[in-house]
Amino acid sequence: MRLLTICLGLPLVAGCVPYHFVEEPGAVGTVTDATSARPVAGAVVVLAAGPPSIKAPPMATMTSDTEGHFATPTKRAWAVLVLLGPIDFVRYTATISVSAPGYGQVIREARSTPLGPSVVDFGEIKLTRVP
Repeated sequence: MRLLTICLGLPLVAGCVPYHFVEEPGAVGTVTDATSARPVAGAVVVLAAGPPSIKAPPMATMTSDTEGHFATPTKRAWAVLVLLGPIDFVRYTATISVSAPGYGQVIREARSTPLGPSVVDFGEIKLTRVP
């Protein structure tokens, strides 16, 4: 028991803390028609890492359900956080692209850090009909 206490306590004393980091934040939202405010079922939602300008490959692709909702899971990993001083995490950017037949495409950007948020809520995404 004493050995276990030492093994678990030593990293904390040394400034090391185990932490469940966010590798890729999840995304949630609802796709609606901009005019009628009705849900758009079957809209294709693509989540990519980075701003739209770099055209990154998709991390996840999903389809909105009958209520217009979509969701992707959060990907996490355990790591050791070393507390040596002030911490400034690099923010990463995610881009979401939403499209559906008969509608124009909508692109939104969100930012997160390894500490969170673990799920980015894009809220209501309004698609506009195109002729």
